[in-house]
Amino acid sequence: MMQKQDSPTTAKSNVADLHVWRFSVDDGDVRYGDRQRRKITRNGCNEPFKGRYWCPKLKWFRRDVCPFACRRECENFEAMCGAL
Repeated sequence: MMQKQDSPTTAKSNVADLHVWRFSVDDGDVRYGDRQRRKITRNGCNEPFKGRYWCPKLKWFRRDVCPFACRRECENFEAMCGAL
């Protein structure tokens, strides 16, 4: 006996809808999705967001605060070691 299968367009999905949004630090503002707030840090490095810290060099969040005092230090380290 064959069972009727739902077509992909009518089948119920258990997967939550995912939304892609951008996190950016521009001038004096931090923008994420359709929201914005004033920048907390001077240069945008280690900008806190929900328990993580933004790294503008990697354009990604880090679990721990970056050990460098500024982006220039980060660039110097990368130039000396060849990678971050």
